[in-house]
Amino acid sequence: MSRVRADQYTNNAGTGSPLFTHGVRVTGVATATTFDGNLTGNVTGIADTATNAEGLIGVPNVIVGVASASQFKGPDGNTAFFYGDGSGLINVSSSSITGINIKNDGNVIGVAATINFGANLDVSPASAGIVTVTEAPYTTTATATGKTLINREYCTVTAAGQTITLPATPNEGDEVGIQVGNFTDTVVARNGSNIMALAEDFTMDIAYLAVQLVYIDATQGWRFV
Repeated sequence: MSRVRADQYTNNAGTGSPLFTHGVRVTGVATATTFDGNLTGNVTGIADTATNAEGLIGVPNVIVGVASASQFKGPDGNTAFFYGDGSGLINVSSSSITGINIKNDGNVIGVAATINFGANLDVSPASAGIVTVTEAPYTTTATATGKTLINREYCTVTAAGQTITLPATPNEGDEVGIQVGNFTDTVVARNGSNIMALAEDFTMDIAYLAVQLVYIDATQGWRFV
């Protein structure tokens, strides 16, 4: 018999599936609700859900939404390789990152591929693999009207009755300076941050007073130096 046509195959008792002791060769598409046992050979297609994926060999490309694992190993059983910019990787040990050794007082604290310097530092363009890091310059200004300061600005107020506003959204370590002339009514507006841990503006009520303020944190806010 070279061809069998049927809508359904069962075992002899009609209670289960038949046993194909020498296997089944399917030309076309084989569809099933489940596969039981080891699946060998070349398999192509897309699996919407895989509860347990085991025994992948060779160099298959696997695309998933989220991959969670206790560890990743490469072909040699040790080194794992990731491609792309790595921006989505978290909790990666610094020992696996190739880059620059970061030291604090001579002690290595990690390895970084990128270093971002803060607002109080200036960095020169890289030349022959070298950059120069210097302290950001101070800005010295004079005003006869009210104004909002920027970080590292030292302002001399030359007219009475003015309001000098501290920088908005300051960062830890930001600093400003204010100096007044022969008058006692210059108001320093806190601009949403505390001053000496108080949610209050303050008035420079001493003639020729000069003050320097440094931002500490959200609780203390700006403190006098």
